[in-house]
Amino acid sequence: MYVKKQHIPASWTKRAVDEQVLDMLYDLAPQVEEKVALTANISWDLLVDPRQKYGFFMDILEQFEIELDAEEGAARDFASGKEAADWVASQLEETNRLLV
Repeated sequence: MYVKKQHIPASWTKRAVDEQVLDMLYDLAPQVEEKVALTANISWDLLVDPRQKYGFFMDILEQFEIELDAEEGAARDFASGKEAADWVASQLEETNRLLV
């Protein structure tokens, strides 16, 4: 009988989270590549509109395999990449997937 392998979500270091979020910001705002940094304001510095910010949030959930329950279901409105990376790290830490 075939038994499907259970997918084990990846573990991440904080540095890897920061680097991945930064890469995602480069993809999100290629028109202002010189301004892309974790500390840049996503709306003002990177010129990202609300629809793109929602897509960025959904991409983060998918990339880091984060599942939110109904209470946490609302999209996060990150001001900066640093805020997004810190939130991801906290979510990974809650599920014991953040390597120290």
